[in-house]
Parts: sequence; structure tokens; C-alpha cells
Amino acid sequence: MIAAGSIETLSVKRDLAAKISVDSDAGDINVARNLQSSSFHVNGDVDSISIKGSILTGSKTVIDGTLSKLFIAHDIKAGASLEAGAIESQTINGQITGDIIIS
Repeated sequence: MIAAGSIETLSVKRDLAAKISVDSDAGDINVARNLQSSSFHVNGDVDSISIKGSILTGSKTVIDGTLSKLFIAHDIKAGASLEAGAIESQTINGQITGDIIIS
């Protein structure tokens, strides 16, 4: 999915495996199970990312701006990465064996 502007809300009822590209800011991103996208890129800020499962191996998420709130119910698996300019608040209820990068 390519968004030529911003998105207000993206909600997925199961796993999110698609490639996502947002040219501007994003509001709330909600994933009911696991994030396993090999390319999830937002060129601006993100209000919140909520994942009710894990970020799986091979997932690459890049937020060029600030991620205000991060919630992951389970793990960030080895080989998964989440990069942001800043993360204001984060809750991760499982293990972190992958990468969180502040750039």
C-alpha cells in the first residue's frame, strides 16, 4: 500500500505482511496479530503503533519522524528492526531480541 499523503488510521484484523509506504504523517496503526512487513516506511511522525502480537523476523519498520506511542503485546523477534527518529513512550511486554534503533 502506498499513501501519497498522510493516513489517519490503519487497522488490520490479522497479521500485517504487506509493504507499506506513507509519504507524510500517520495517525494510529493497529495490528490485531503480528507485524511481518519487510518494508513499512513512514516519512513523517506516527501517533501510535499498537501490535497485539509480535514483530516477526524479517520485518523492517522505519519512521523518519517521531513515534509518540509504541505498544507491543509480545516480542520483537531476532532479525526484526524498528527505527524511528524518536520514541516518546514504549511498552513491550515480551522479549526484545531484534533491534530498536533511534536515528
